[in-house]
Amino acid sequence: MALTAQRTADFMVELFEVPDPGESRGRQVTAKEILDEGVARIEGSLKDEPAVQGDLMYTMGRTYTGLGLYPDAARILGVARQKRVAAGADPIDQYATENALARALFEKGDLDAAKALYQKLVDEAERDIARGDWRVDYAVALTGMGETTLYRDTPEAAQKYYERARDLLAAHGMSETEEMAEALRGLAGALIELRRFSDAERILEQSKMYYINHNKHSYKMTTSMNDLAHVLYMQRKLPQAKEIALLALRSEIELLGDVHPETLITENNIARYEFELGDIRAAAERLSRVIEGQENLGLGDVVDFAFYLNTMGEIQNELGEYQAATAFLQKAAVLIRGNKHRLFGPIETNLGRAFCASGDTQVGLAHVVAGRVGLKDHYPHEDWRYGAADEFESRCRAKLGETEKARALAKSAYERLQEQLGQDHFFTKRAKTWMESLTG
Repeated sequence: MALTAQRTADFMVELFEVPDPGESRGRQVTAKEILDEGVARIEGSLKDEPAVQGDLMYTMGRTYTGLGLYPDAARILGVARQKRVAAGADPIDQYATENALARALFEKGDLDAAKALYQKLVDEAERDIARGDWRVDYAVALTGMGETTLYRDTPEAAQKYYERARDLLAAHGMSETEEMAEALRGLAGALIELRRFSDAERILEQSKMYYINHNKHSYKMTTSMNDLAHVLYMQRKLPQAKEIALLALRSEIELLGDVHPETLITENNIARYEFELGDIRAAAERLSRVIEGQENLGLGDVVDFAFYLNTMGEIQNELGEYQAATAFLQKAAVLIRGNKHRLFGPIETNLGRAFCASGDTQVGLAHVVAGRVGLKDHYPHEDWRYGAADEFESRCRAKLGETEKARALAKSAYERLQEQLGQDHFFTKRAKTWMESLTG
């Protein structure tokens, strides 16, 4: 064991030594270049030392995850798991490796694989806990399972995983830990989806206080700030949400750089706030940078990228660029892989608006109708998105000369949006303008 640890330490030291200083003089060597070289050396020169390979690949995989290089991280951690199994590594190390791999799979958007692995880890954890064993890794796995479950639109189930992690941590004297802060942040996310906004806001304040009390100025604190911004957004307090998100963005750029996935998520959220505030040009410019950054990071094919593309499609509709809107929305539709995703309804209704506006009215109307069906699978009847569907169908009906039906839908759209979003929301104002154009 001591020899393996020494070999691992020696390799990490060698990794940052430049064999030929003249070779790199005059140019910057990036962290990714160093890591890529290191991984190649681990895979090529340590084939007869699986224990060392496993330890090093685990460390490297977690480093890639920290840099936001999730596809690379998932591959490397998968190799680490294989090597640690081959070397007969301690079960504690194997569990930690699978926990890290599940996180990387989740972050790169492979939700099926992440859920399957987290389920395995949670089952092992519950079995060991029943025997009287305890490790903090168990709470980490439960939190990861909660997050994966939440992304599958089952907040009630996610809430139970987060609460289980929270209760275990509290029972083992770990209330003032980063693991607890993350479990609480996840629990708040589930409560947001359940529309329990005041409870979510209270829990997020608890999570944020851990980082403040322990002087941990980290991106996880900015994540709590972003979650708080989302709570405000869900309560239609858009200026306040944007203000907090901008504070989080400044910290993330300082900590992670401006092209890290976490930074881009924050920028995407701000673009959404700007769009719904009616600052269309600013939203378009910001989201263009975000989309380019995601694609440059190799994250243009993950499911969550559909959210970025859907918003950009909406923005292009507002700008009158209907062909561009259609392209963004159709790409989003491919990413969500069918009609079971919660974005299916919004994407379809937005596509309907684009097609009707560009003259393909029957196709557009069919998309709006399909969108309504999709909305029913994920959103309650009073949700504002039905108001948007009313407006977009009204626009299609007007194109077909169905004036009375268009007027009735326009009135319904305005009333729904006013009730759900408020008089000052951009979508409400847009619906009012459209309604008034039909009534002369």
